[in-house]
Amino acid sequence: MALLLGSLAAASPRAHWPDGAAEPVQPKAGTKLFAEELWDSAEAQEQLKLAKESAFIKGIAENTLDPRLYGVYQLQDAAYLSSAQECFQAITTNPGNSKDLQDYYALKAISYQGYSRDMKHLWHINSLETVRLSPAAYDYIRFEGSMVTSLKDKPWYFLLANYPCYRLWPEMSAYLKTTLNATLGDYQKSIYKGWIDDNSSFKSAASLAAMIEPYRGYLAEPNKPDAKQLFLKALEYEVAFFDSVGALY
Repeated sequence: MALLLGSLAAASPRAHWPDGAAEPVQPKAGTKLFAEELWDSAEAQEQLKLAKESAFIKGIAENTLDPRLYGVYQLQDAAYLSSAQECFQAITTNPGNSKDLQDYYALKAISYQGYSRDMKHLWHINSLETVRLSPAAYDYIRFEGSMVTSLKDKPWYFLLANYPCYRLWPEMSAYLKTTLNATLGDYQKSIYKGWIDDNSSFKSAASLAAMIEPYRGYLAEPNKPDAKQLFLKALEYEVAFFDSVGALY
């Protein structure tokens, strides 16, 4: 069963910087980036606690998650990422993009497209459009779409809205490794080892934080759209998506 469930998840595009995209310059050691400051805020850390108690993460941590729910959740996530691919594609042509932003968005769209293709192959389905979305997935998709349309002249907000996703998943992977190492002796005994391993890398989150940093001055201005509230809203949608697994089957 461990091999089966581990094989029913394609390599997560969240965990990998897209091939061909320029690597942002990393800050000097000890420098706190804007996205990391938001992540370390009391409000974000409270959401992190809720994520650990969500139906999906808690189910893996306690080795009680129904494999059928895991399967349905994987399809929900694949459908969500397919929609995200459309957002990346749409924002690629935004005239407000720098060259690095344009290249990143274009290559990210390609990586998400590849993930969708792999998931359709793994789950033997022809189209992710046939997946019936949960309210949590539907609301999250609408939120991300609004970033592309309502803030289309400010494409760096969509960049910031993606950071909670790229940071939360490896945080949950690390949490699950620690928890399962304590309860099972080795997290690799978990039937959900594949999900934990696929989402373990913080590299994409670190690179994204560095890419956001040049826009700190704009994002931090008080008379602009509230970057912190947008960030926290994206994180809330992530946590709600994790928790929605209990109502999927």
